[in-house]
Amino acid sequence: MATPNPDWGALRRSLDGELVLPGDDGYDAARQVALRQFDEIRPRAVVLCETTADVRAAVAFLRATGLRCVPRSGGHSNAGYTAGPGVVVDLSRMDRVELADGVLRAEAGAQLVDVYDRTLRENLAVPAGWCATVALGGLAQGGGIGLECRAHGLTVDHVLSATVVLADGRVVECDAERHPDLFWALRGGGGGNFGIVTEFTFRPVPVPRDVVSYTLVWPWAVAEDVVDAWQRWAPDAPDELAAVLNVGMPDAAEGRQPRLRAAGVWFGDPADLPPLFDRLVERVGTEPADSTILPRSYRSALMTWFDCDGFSVAECHTVGHNPLAKLSRYAFALARGNFVESVLPREGVRALLDAFDRGRCAGQARDLDLIAFGGAANRVPPDATAFAHRTHRFYAGYSTGMDPRVTDEGRRAGEQWIDGCFQALRRWGSGHAYQNFVDPKLPNWQHAYYGANYPRLRRVKAAYDPEGFFRLPQSIELP
Repeated sequence: MATPNPDWGALRRSLDGELVLPGDDGYDAARQVALRQFDEIRPRAVVLCETTADVRAAVAFLRATGLRCVPRSGGHSNAGYTAGPGVVVDLSRMDRVELADGVLRAEAGAQLVDVYDRTLRENLAVPAGWCATVALGGLAQGGGIGLECRAHGLTVDHVLSATVVLADGRVVECDAERHPDLFWALRGGGGGNFGIVTEFTFRPVPVPRDVVSYTLVWPWAVAEDVVDAWQRWAPDAPDELAAVLNVGMPDAAEGRQPRLRAAGVWFGDPADLPPLFDRLVERVGTEPADSTILPRSYRSALMTWFDCDGFSVAECHTVGHNPLAKLSRYAFALARGNFVESVLPREGVRALLDAFDRGRCAGQARDLDLIAFGGAANRVPPDATAFAHRTHRFYAGYSTGMDPRVTDEGRRAGEQWIDGCFQALRRWGSGHAYQNFVDPKLPNWQHAYYGANYPRLRRVKAAYDPEGFFRLPQSIELP
């Protein structure tokens, strides 16, 4: 049972960082997460940690008082799980990134734009995600799908070690030899399940200084041909190809036409790319209406994917992170998705596109993103890490948003649209979903996120958090 009047002063005195309570200056800023739709959640307190000792002190205090612990690194939970309620243990100030002797040491609050900024100076990278302001703490524990996943695998495939604060107050270092079961579970088992990771070490991989960015655009009239061709082409392409097919509409008002963009990055010899594109176009049967093939630095290509074209690294952060930051928070967004293991029949392609086009709503943004797997991501056995999704051809992600004015009607329309897309592909999907894109509506999230790895994850949970101190609505369950 929670202590009704905890001694906040005692916690404050134990910290190098800051304790922010309701009514304090900075409370509203401290409790913010990436999506404004969760601003109504008001945590009991936010602990802005600066050291592992701060995290340990916060965990000890919350354990003693019975208050709920809500770990947060970057605040990008689709379901708002890191907003509260309870006491948020925030690691955003723990963002140190160091690279020495081929090893990257990064704290859990480090954001991807800063991690890439450091590693690309040495033409190295840790394969990571698509969003500049996502932090490593959640990303690395849930998988880490990004541009390099076909060439080099996922973020979890490059973790060497992790520093973890456990529920009993111990701070442990885990790797392949020390606490190997915990190390296995932290690489795909999802954040906030076994402890609070405060720091990782990674083995980065060499990446070329220069790559080729590409975008091929087709009209909606040939959408079925494009989706069918792309799904047969991209997952079987050479590892050097990063490939995403986007079906998008910035405004789903009646009369607007979606467009299809096959986009990505080529890490290989530029001379090998035109024949690869020729095979895609031949499968589609129609020349693209527009195309851009642009040799450029990988740093520049990443900034485009981060929606930070023309920005400095400092500017490529959410407003409030630093004085130069320019990125805004979204007012309202929803996301769901399915992994697909086999080539979709034409019937499946048609069902997906019909769902995308259904229920038009003015002001609603719609995106369907097919992210190619295969390559290095699929050469790791499903049980080598806790990330089980190693046999899939692609991930189909659906997202919708409204900004800046959101009505209840708009929210309902967004939910109906995204649920329709999810259900349309469910018949042909594998039943798996990406644990980093939390989906509160999944009827069997245990299987969807973790597959056959779930029983082992439950055993690790029992060994390292036997009382279930770390708990979220979709936490790993005790046996």
